[in-house]
Amino acid sequence: MVEYVSGSAEAVLGYSTEALAAPRFWERSLHPDDRDRVMGNLGALVADGHQVREYRHRHADGGYRWLRDELRVMYDESGKPVRAIGAAFDITERKVNEERLSMLLKTQQLVSRLSASFLSAHGGTSESAISEALARVGQQVRAHRVYVFERKQDRTFDNTHVWCAEGITPQLEALQGVSAEDLGFFLGPIEQGETLLVSVEDLPVEAAAEREILSALDIETVLAVPLLNEGQGRGFLAIDNPQLEPLQPSDFVALMRLLADTLSAGLKHTDDGEALRDLNEGLQKRTEQQSALLELSADLARAESLADLLVKVKGRLVRLLGVDRISLVERLNDPDRYRVNLLDDVVANPGDGRLVGSAGGRVMEYSAESVVGTALLEVIRTGAPVTTRDHPLSAFGDWVRISEEWGYTQFIMTPLLGADGAFGSLNVGMVREQPPAAEEVNWVAQFASTLAAHMSIHEAREALEALNADLESRVETRTRELQASEERFGRLFRHAPQAMVMVDGAGEVVQSNRNAQGLFGYDEEGFAGLSIGALVPEELRRRYEDILRNTLDGRSTGSLETPALEGVRRDGSRFVADVGVVRLDVGGEQQVLAGVTDISARLAAQQAVSQSLREKETLLKEIHHRVKNNLQIISSLLMLQSDQ
Repeated sequence: MVEYVSGSAEAVLGYSTEALAAPRFWERSLHPDDRDRVMGNLGALVADGHQVREYRHRHADGGYRWLRDELRVMYDESGKPVRAIGAAFDITERKVNEERLSMLLKTQQLVSRLSASFLSAHGGTSESAISEALARVGQQVRAHRVYVFERKQDRTFDNTHVWCAEGITPQLEALQGVSAEDLGFFLGPIEQGETLLVSVEDLPVEAAAEREILSALDIETVLAVPLLNEGQGRGFLAIDNPQLEPLQPSDFVALMRLLADTLSAGLKHTDDGEALRDLNEGLQKRTEQQSALLELSADLARAESLADLLVKVKGRLVRLLGVDRISLVERLNDPDRYRVNLLDDVVANPGDGRLVGSAGGRVMEYSAESVVGTALLEVIRTGAPVTTRDHPLSAFGDWVRISEEWGYTQFIMTPLLGADGAFGSLNVGMVREQPPAAEEVNWVAQFASTLAAHMSIHEAREALEALNADLESRVETRTRELQASEERFGRLFRHAPQAMVMVDGAGEVVQSNRNAQGLFGYDEEGFAGLSIGALVPEELRRRYEDILRNTLDGRSTGSLETPALEGVRRDGSRFVADVGVVRLDVGGEQQVLAGVTDISARLAAQQAVSQSLREKETLLKEIHHRVKNNLQIISSLLMLQSDQ
């Protein structure tokens, strides 16, 4: 029976205090998912004396609010529980934020796993990773459909991937070759890189046809996110009827943009894999070229530096094409700077016919202004070879300058291609009359492709070495921190002024400090493996076992001081105990750290003070009575005197 409800409860839950005090009103208003748990824990309230609970309660507006209850049992002088008092706090905002952060984290982890799946595909298809990502996103936001449309060469769109919730019919076969006009209202903003999150009911008049189609499919809300590759649209990711709560729409849109970017990378990864397979098929038709490239790759794999790579590439090109000059141009991280590596001193070793040269060469840097109008800029801009086969020598200023200074008359400049386009060029110069043949251009392009791959490997190796060094430093630092933490804990445990006992999940003592050994009368070896039941009175063992279990389950923590908690020393003597417990994770095992204090003397002192107080109260009452009698006598005498 509820005896009292404060007026502030009405502000929290919207009900009057009379309604809140009505019989079983509180129980009936619990959320169905929380009712059994909350009511089931009430049985332990009397035994524990204190409970903290979190649950959902129906508000007067029909919704639910998260509450945090703190209940404490009140006892009479005989120790019998008479009533419970408590306070409830509205923690709805905290719970909503926790759910929101949890969902954000899950979605971010999903995107990370998807990226890892694409990276582990090793140039193969990423179809399974994409399908899994769509399914996970759809299930997480309880959507009806999650699907991908990709644009084809003829300006049509194909529905290439789809996930549907149970009971929703896929439309994959029917949505092939969809024209851009049929996508109408949505396609324009998407191709401009905009993300759309629209309510079908709120579509404008000009989108009446789209509203009718979507409504027929029971679609109320649509999210459409563009799929971009290097700034160019290749399609869009769409989600029908996503349930955004507890996420904010802006959070959800940002995460889906990140997912769309990852999907775009995965689709491009698949495309690149297909292109690579096509290239390999072409290379297989030219056995001699393949052998040469394999030999070059083997040489490059043994190279220890970028300059060494350059020497090996020039050696192969000199042997096969009679190249006289080679240079490597890289666009630096600063887009306005270019670095040129020259290696002109490659000569034939007369002893064994090998081509050798210094691994140094000359390195120069140029600004963007200095390469305006050059073949170099054209290669990096277009990502395609520029040669004297297709252009006259006078077409570019750098060709004219090099020809006048060094006498070279033919040039092949091919791009070094990475994931983000051309990051530099491999340039060769020859002194001869005839321009380079198509086969020679193709050979240099293949050499450039192999070189670009090995340059990426070198860069990745350097980055990996730096990462490993950083990780080793972090591991070493973390190890030192853990060791220091363990040492601090050990010192605190050993020298704590309170008796400290560590108990495992089976209720056995695994560690104790000197104060605990002195309090209970056991030495360190005698304590080890001792059951918790041996340290408490037999009639209280069940209660201590419940405390241990509740602490391991996270339902109890802090001080457990009550007159009913006692300890038993080795000699059988008892003492009243103040016990504080906390759960610890020790090497992956949950254990309980208990701090025990003998408060027998303190309780005896309190009782003595109470007895003294009662005696003084009795004396005061006697003095008061005597003073009252004396005053009565004086009053009577005064009245007699007055009569006389």
